[in-house]
Amino acid sequence: MKTNLSESKINNNAVPEAIIDSESAPDVGDRLQRIEAAAYYKAEARGFVPGMEIDDWLQAEIEVDAEAQQ
Repeated sequence: MKTNLSESKINNNAVPEAIIDSESAPDVGDRLQRIEAAAYYKAEARGFVPGMEIDDWLQAEIEVDAEAQQ
């Protein structure tokens, strides 16, 4: 059964619950680059031994987000 979009119950007048202020919100791409670099340096420091990549990434996220809060 196909649904015609014009017949769907999408509210085209809906207002987002939160509007992000682009001036005060950090750039998502910049955040990811910082996390990527931090995770890389963590892996490098432990000799790139496999199996800890996720731990490196998660710890890097924590550190980058903590720096952004300061």
